[in-house]
Amino acid sequence: MNSTSSLVFAAYLILQGFKLIGHPIKELRKFRFNFDIDVEDMNKQYQDYAASQFHNFDSIIQNLKRNMKDAAAPNLVD
Repeated sequence: MNSTSSLVFAAYLILQGFKLIGHPIKELRKFRFNFDIDVEDMNKQYQDYAASQFHNFDSIIQNLKRNMKDAAAPNLVD
């Protein structure tokens, strides 16, 4: 069993046919998703994920979220 805290990588693993074990576990403001997968397979899947459109999509979403936070922050410098 291995786990990840990446929601998008967890979704990618599920779409690849890996089984989510139990419910996500909340640790220090992050969720951990446990999968029935060994270390070697997990590493291979992560390499495949990093080269996939899922990873690109996640990067774009994270950048948009950052831009939204920056736009919502008050401008304290005149």
